[in-house]
Amino acid sequence: MGWVGTRTPYFEDTVLFFRDVLKLPLSVESPQFAEFTLEGGERLGVIGSRSAEATFMNGPTIEFVVADVGRARSQLEAAGVRFIGEIHRDKASGLAWTNFWGPDGYPYGLTSAAKL
Repeated sequence: MGWVGTRTPYFEDTVLFFRDVLKLPLSVESPQFAEFTLEGGERLGVIGSRSAEATFMNGPTIEFVVADVGRARSQLEAAGVRFIGEIHRDKASGLAWTNFWGPDGYPYGLTSAAKL
């Protein structure tokens, strides 16, 4: 797994918990999104309930690391998997990610490897 995110109505308290209690290094912070980068390069996202991403997140979301997000998405689409939006790309970090619906009704995702 490369990324795990959680939606919370307690955004500030959750960010403070991960940063100050668990001592995780905060790498990205905005009013409704924070991300921590772990020692192995995995990322932990905290999404506030007023964030645009929160519209489809109904619990923790896992993203699996793949070598090529576009190719992996195409393969899953060919297998009938429904995706949520397009592939997102962060120009600064080179990361790419996309989300899809699992058969259990929960969102999952694909992500490129974290850049340390």
